[in-house]
Amino acid sequence: MTVKIRSGWDSGSINAPEFARVLEAAGASAITVPPRRPSEHHRGEAAWSVIHDVKQAVSIPVVGNGDVRCPTSARSMIELTGADGIMIGRGALQNPWLFRQIATGSTEAPGLDDYRRLFERLVALLREHRPERLVKQVDALLGDELLLPAPGEVSSVRPVDSGRATRRLFRMRGQRPLHDSGLSSESQLP
Repeated sequence: MTVKIRSGWDSGSINAPEFARVLEAAGASAITVPPRRPSEHHRGEAAWSVIHDVKQAVSIPVVGNGDVRCPTSARSMIELTGADGIMIGRGALQNPWLFRQIATGSTEAPGLDDYRRLFERLVALLREHRPERLVKQVDALLGDELLLPAPGEVSSVRPVDSGRATRRLFRMRGQRPLHDSGLSSESQLP
């Protein structure tokens, strides 16, 4: 049995190391520690020191979670906490290539072709598994500014007004498009 625990309920009740010892005594074979408290709602910096303290408290494997967004942060978590492994959550949503980057040690940013293939795959998966949501999902992101391809023509996805659609997408994500941030359109996307 594996268990995922929090660091504690709030800043006054950090009890993860003690709880980990109880879980180990009860037969847990591994523990995953996302070191944020429920009251933090994924804000702030993950307290990797809690992962370290849990690792020191038990002899079973400890998996760390929180703020792993690149190969460097993955290595840092292992080195600083002594964790036996890492669990990646929101970092993968922000960078779907994170697993490949960690496995290869590459810090190379994905290129425009990587993003194109990702979007094509998303459209294909929506079409296959949730066809009723395909138009809703894409429309929610881009409105009617995107022409969706017919089945079998996934590579022909093309924006009608890519500037307007891009600005809308970035506004929804609380970011600025490249052309609004002073970067050239030739720059690699983050």
